[in-house]
Amino acid sequence: IKSYEKADYLVVEANVNTDYTGLQYLQQKMMSDKNLSELVSSETYKIVMEELSSVGPEGIPAENMKPWGLAMTIESLKMQRAIKGSINKGIDNYFFLKAMISNKPILELEGLKFQVDLFDSLPLNIQDYYLRSATILTYKQAEDIMNFYFKCIKEGDDKNLYAALNANNRDALAKEFNKLVITNRNSGMVSKIESYLADKENKIYFVVAG
Repeated sequence: IKSYEKADYLVVEANVNTDYTGLQYLQQKMMSDKNLSELVSSETYKIVMEELSSVGPEGIPAENMKPWGLAMTIESLKMQRAIKGSINKGIDNYFFLKAMISNKPILELEGLKFQVDLFDSLPLNIQDYYLRSATILTYKQAEDIMNFYFKCIKEGDDKNLYAALNANNRDALAKEFNKLVITNRNSGMVSKIESYLADKENKIYFVVAG
């Protein structure tokens, strides 16, 4: 808390709280003018439709969504259920609200539009992989994964956390997905942080990402 109070800026991954233009952009880009069945393999389509019809949730316009958009929706809902609906209680959101109240300037490592464009540019075979992976993940598996992540973070166990994050690098599609969505993004965020460290005015940047 003391480090945050001393900081001139709060830096978050993306402003998903008050970037209404970005949120509207996300909602628009998630939708497709083609049917889902035209964008993914017949196997993935069957798995997704069976999952949505058996366990829900209802009200998702799956047929009109791009594969990455539907994957992100399903994944988010499962993770939210896994952490008992406390998805808005993360450390990034905590400090974001503090900064809003105190009028501390907020910067972004990426920004919502950047993230949306990244997922929207994924090749269809990678989107297919993402959607299939998100769909076959059970609620119990999601809960176990999140609990393990929390345990590693609390204990400072970066070795096992890194191993867990890379556990699914078993085939070419998984490796390519992780490269595009995780590794490349990490490099970009590191470069941004390095630019903060090189600030000639010696401003203090408090960086949180989650």
